[in-house]
Amino acid sequence: MDLKNLTINDTYVDRLVEADEITEDDIILFTEDVYSSNYFSATIIGKRHILARVTKLHYGDKYLSFSMDVIECIGDNNEEILNKKQIRRREKTIFGKYKVYRRLWNNEFNRYCILDAQEKYKIYTA
Repeated sequence: MDLKNLTINDTYVDRLVEADEITEDDIILFTEDVYSSNYFSATIIGKRHILARVTKLHYGDKYLSFSMDVIECIGDNNEEILNKKQIRRREKTIFGKYKVYRRLWNNEFNRYCILDAQEKYKIYTA
């Protein structure tokens, strides 16, 4: 499946992104593997595509994670995600294996101002 042209409820994502380009209020499309329920010997049973709005970035000691409101989910075991409506994923889960796309803002300049402030915050808290 070509994720660049994937349409979910007439919402599309325009641009390939990296982890340091994500900010709050971004709408992103990412793919994640779905595992069997057995924790100790989990196997990949499929994958799903999630369209979500980033609500918060969490800067931990070891990794970055994102809280997101789910807009839509298609693929294997998608009911699990749709029932939650809000999810939290680590950076390596979102950006590890598959490409991530971001919907363009109406005013990209405002978004770049927010990204600049995020960079300054990371420098001061490091």
